[in-house]
Amino acid sequence: MLLLVMTAQAANSQVQARLEPSSVAEGERVLLILEAQGLHSRAQPDLSPLAADFDVVGTRVGQQTQIINGRRTDSTQWQISLLPKRLGVIEIAALQVGDQRTAPLRLEVTAAAADAHSGPGDPLWVELSLDQPADLPLWVHQQIPLVLRIYSALPLRGGQLSDPRAENGVLERPVEDRTFRAERDGRSYQVIERRYLLQPERSGVLRVSPAHFEGELPADAARSQSPSTHPRWQAPLLDSLLAAPGRRVRAQSEAVTLEIEPRPAAFTGTHWLPAQTLDIDDSWETPPQLEIGEPATRTLTITAKGLMASQIPPLDIPLPADARAYSEPMRTDNLTDGVNVHGVSKQSVTLIPTQGGTMTLPEIRVPWWDTVTQQQRVTRVPARTLTVTGVAASSPTPDATNSDSEPATAPVAAAPGDHSHNWQWLIIIAVGLGLLYHQRQRWLPMLTKPTLPALLTPSALTTARHAVRESCERHDTQGASQALLLWARQRWSESPPTHLSALAERLGLCDQAALAQAVRTLEQALYAPQASDWNGDELWSLFASERLKTPRHPSATLEQSELAPLYPGSNF
Repeated sequence: MLLLVMTAQAANSQVQARLEPSSVAEGERVLLILEAQGLHSRAQPDLSPLAADFDVVGTRVGQQTQIINGRRTDSTQWQISLLPKRLGVIEIAALQVGDQRTAPLRLEVTAAAADAHSGPGDPLWVELSLDQPADLPLWVHQQIPLVLRIYSALPLRGGQLSDPRAENGVLERPVEDRTFRAERDGRSYQVIERRYLLQPERSGVLRVSPAHFEGELPADAARSQSPSTHPRWQAPLLDSLLAAPGRRVRAQSEAVTLEIEPRPAAFTGTHWLPAQTLDIDDSWETPPQLEIGEPATRTLTITAKGLMASQIPPLDIPLPADARAYSEPMRTDNLTDGVNVHGVSKQSVTLIPTQGGTMTLPEIRVPWWDTVTQQQRVTRVPARTLTVTGVAASSPTPDATNSDSEPATAPVAAAPGDHSHNWQWLIIIAVGLGLLYHQRQRWLPMLTKPTLPALLTPSALTTARHAVRESCERHDTQGASQALLLWARQRWSESPPTHLSALAERLGLCDQAALAQAVRTLEQALYAPQASDWNGDELWSLFASERLKTPRHPSATLEQSELAPLYPGSNF
C-alpha cells in the first residue's frame, strides 16, 4: 500500500509557473507564481536565472494538504515579487524545482506613461537629475554626478527606494543620504537626498532608468486623502504582499538620457584619465641627502579628484644607473569630500647609491584630461639632481714591502724642493683615516656588546617616545609620523621600517593589531587631500602600553641580560 501511495504521488507531481500580469510598465512589479504538487512540494526553486533581469523584492510561501477519499495531496505555492531591470521583452528561462522544470515565460516591459511621473506640487514626487552644468561634454570613464531627491509634503512612516540603473555604466553611492526641508512651488517638503557617481563604460547614448519610491502613510493621513483627487496615491497591484495599516503610496522620477563622448583625439597620453584635478606629491622618508650604501625611500602619491583609485595606473619611475632600487607594491585608497571621490595611489621605491658624486632623477610626466576646462593637462614631477656623499668600498692597497711588486705601481719620489705632489698624499692619508674611523664606529659597539645594536639605547628610545607623545598631544600628523619612524629606527636598528605602512605591518607581526591600525589611520590622515581632524589620543594610548612580542626564529638567540625584556635582540 505504501508503494502504491508513493507511486500515485509521483505520478501527480508537477510544477507550474505563471506571471501576473504578463505586461508591466517600467518601475512596476510583477508577480511570479510557482505551484508544485506531490513530492516536489518539499523542494525549493532555484531563482538564480532571474538575477540577470530582475530584482527579487520579496517571496511568500504557502503550503496546503488535502485528503479526499483517503488520498492525500500536498501542494506548495511560491509568490515571488519581481522588479524588472530593463525595458523590452524579457525571456524567463525554465526554473528548476526539485527534478522538475517549469515552462519558459515571457514578460513585456514598456516605458512608463508621461502622466505616471510625479512633479512639483504633488504631495509626493521624485526628481533625478544631472548634478553639473548641462552644456559640459560627458566622457567615457568620467565620474558623472547624479542627484536623486524625494519630496514629501505629508508624513511617511517609512518606505523603500529602488535605485536607478544605468545601461553600460556603473552607479556608486559615495556618501550617505541626507535630509532637509525645502520650499517648491509655494509648498513645504521634507527632502531625502541621495547622490550617485555614474561611470560610463562605453561611448554613445546612455539611459539611466527612473528611480521608484514606495512609502506608507499613517492611517489618519491616508483617510484625509481622496484617491479620486490624487490618482498617484492609489494602492499598487501588490499591496496584498505588503499589507499594513495605512495606505501604500508610490512615485517615480523620469529617466535620464546622456550622450557620452569617446576619448578625444586630441589626448596624447597612454592612459585615459578624465579628472577634475590631478596632483603628484614627491616625498622622502629621509631628507634627499644621499650616502653611498645607505637606503633612502622615495614615495610618489597621486591624488585625482574625480577618479577611482583603480583607474590610476602605476607610474613609470625612471631609475638611475648608479643605484640599486627596490620597488614596493602600489597602495590605493578612495576618499570622499561628500560630493566627489578622490582616488589616491602611492608608490614607494628605495634607492641605495653605489657611487659618489651626483645622482639625477629624471622628470616624471602624467598626462590627464581636465573635465572642467575640457583640455589636456600634464602634471610633472621635476627632475632632481642629488649629491651622494661617502666613499665606495675599494680593493686593498698592495703591500709596499712586497719584493714582487711591479715597479710601475711604486710611488715616484719627488725631487728635492718639489712639493707639487704633497697635497695628493695628504688626501690619501685623510681618506684612509676616515675609513678607519668609519669601520671603528661600525664594529666597536658589536665587539663590546654583541647582544645589543649600537643605536638601541634606552636614552634614544626614551627621547623618541617623548617625541611621539608630544606630537600625539598636539594632534600633529606630520610630527607623529616623523617621531614614530624615529622610534622605529631605534627599536629595530638593524632593519628599521622606512615608512608608516611598513611600520604598521611590522607591528602586526608583533601581535599589535590595534596599534598597527592606529598607525594606518595616521597615514590616511597624513595623505588626505584636505586637512584632516586627526586625534592622536588613541594612538598614544595604544603606543604607551605596547608590549611587542618577538616572533620565534631558529637563528634568533639572545643571552639573558637586564635589558632583554625591553630591547629584544631579534629584528622583530
